[in-house]
Amino acid sequence: MVKNLKKKILFLILIGITIYLVVPFFLEEPENNFVEDNIRPSTSVRSPVDRSWHNKSFKVTILDSDLGSGLAECEYIVEDLGTGRVARGFRDCGSAEKIIPVGEICTSSYNHYSSEGRCMVSSRAIDKAGNDSGWKGNIYNIDLIKPTIILDDFKVLELD
Repeated sequence: MVKNLKKKILFLILIGITIYLVVPFFLEEPENNFVEDNIRPSTSVRSPVDRSWHNKSFKVTILDSDLGSGLAECEYIVEDLGTGRVARGFRDCGSAEKIIPVGEICTSSYNHYSSEGRCMVSSRAIDKAGNDSGWKGNIYNIDLIKPTIILDDFKVLELD
């Protein structure tokens, strides 16, 4: 009986040591490496310059940055300001180039009596903390009709 008692005490001691060593491991709170990020990321349509004229498809360069948690997702929108037609999508964050198809999305349509039009290219960035840069963009002027010169003897010349 003493032998069984010694075994039971040894068993309880081993269980006690195990509980003493293991339970605190599960009760510890994990380290919190979270740093509060309340700074908005930045985005801009860098080139071509705002209000520039285009008569064929052109490439825009968009730049984004974030000093806090890092960029999570970035979007762009191309809007024809005459027809209201919109194309949008997600893009790579950081630095991205997009081709703007003049004549397809951006048309010469804001004035029915003119060959000129306008489209806006905008971008937005959202960081990993959910901060939103808001939409930032440029307006581009569109002219799809080649200029002509009428001479005194009524000859019409088209300029390229």
